[in-house]
Amino acid sequence: MADESFKRKLAAILSADVAGYSRLMSDNEAATVSTLTAYREVMASLIKQHRGRVVDTPGDNLLAEFPSVVDAVQCAVAVQKELKARNMELPDQRKMQYRIGINLGDVIEEQGSIYGDGVNIAARLEAIADPGGICISRTAYDQIEDKLPLGYEYLGERNVKNIPKPVRAYRVLLEPEQKGQGSSTTSESKPSDAKGYEQSRKPGAAGTRFSENVRNFMDEMGFDEKARRKLWEKGAREMRRAARAERRKRYKRSRVKTSEDSIERRVHAKMNFTRHLQTFLAVGVGFLVINLITSPRTLWFFWPMLPWALGLFIHWVGALAFTGGRIEKMRGQIAKAASRLSDKVSGTETLDELIEVQLESKVKFYKHLYIFLGVTGFFLFINLITSPGTLWFCWPVFPWGVGLFIHWIHAMGFKAVREEKRKKSQREKEEKQRPERD
Repeated sequence: MADESFKRKLAAILSADVAGYSRLMSDNEAATVSTLTAYREVMASLIKQHRGRVVDTPGDNLLAEFPSVVDAVQCAVAVQKELKARNMELPDQRKMQYRIGINLGDVIEEQGSIYGDGVNIAARLEAIADPGGICISRTAYDQIEDKLPLGYEYLGERNVKNIPKPVRAYRVLLEPEQKGQGSSTTSESKPSDAKGYEQSRKPGAAGTRFSENVRNFMDEMGFDEKARRKLWEKGAREMRRAARAERRKRYKRSRVKTSEDSIERRVHAKMNFTRHLQTFLAVGVGFLVINLITSPRTLWFFWPMLPWALGLFIHWVGALAFTGGRIEKMRGQIAKAASRLSDKVSGTETLDELIEVQLESKVKFYKHLYIFLGVTGFFLFINLITSPGTLWFCWPVFPWGVGLFIHWIHAMGFKAVREEKRKKSQREKEEKQRPERD
């Protein structure tokens, strides 16, 4: 039975948070607190003007409730415009921008505070919003879609923390140039004819916006189930093709930057390893001199240097063993093998990404193998010096060898197994379909 002391109600919840608050505090605490206090007073005044109520202000966050979603969104727009104007007077490093999330939901009110998923969703939407921007839920969007002269961009379904179901999010477009963008999803931009549908099928369209537009188009045109399915499948193919093309472009751009970064990383790695090697040799020579002076008949200097030598070998494997030409040679081999699968890449994967994943997996395995061989040689050397009659070195490395074999199966052998299973499944499918054709 529900507790009578709890009061439930439907409310529009506004959650606001300062973007980059920790950085602002670390730069200048006094100035940040002063700006935060002034901006809170502005927000509280605007909230009151729009018939809202400030519920709580913990830290840099502000929580407010409104009886109407229209009031909440109008207040949020007024807040962002006012704060933007005030930020123009501040230097760039001192500008304080708020992110605002708005949700319409059922809440519990107790002693002036509000609780529930309605509040939690508003807080999660605020985290999705851009600095200086506003993000609203689908329940809020349904209430204001045609009531305010604003644009809205559908951001898709978002999985947010502590909320079991995905939340549909919309970005409020505040500027006139934003309203004219093709990515906005307003009541005016919904496709109501074939031309609108063709516009939504352009390769640059986002997958979530495309799905929303197609659904709206089919609802308005009254398509039956067969026509819906045919149109949806055609649209889904176009959407996947557009997504793959966009990912290829993004990947190629990132490869240029990555190649420049990798060259710089290789130079730093080589310098660090050279310093490590020089230090190792200097210390080794020092131990050798001390050894020859104190006890020339007994060579003990290599014992403290032996573990260090193993560490130096592992450093070499991680930093320099797989760089430059060797990596390119391995990439070429993988690309040649992967080219046969170019027509079988599914979903949003691309052939280039598949090659990079395989290359990364192969490099990790070879590094694992080199380190295994280095440690095995280390144990073997100690074994032969301390007790040459008993080969005990294999016991500590035997479990590691099993793990290395499992790593090989996943990194090197899995692709062949997967391809064989695919071919077998294809043959069985063709055999089942043959009698039906006859």
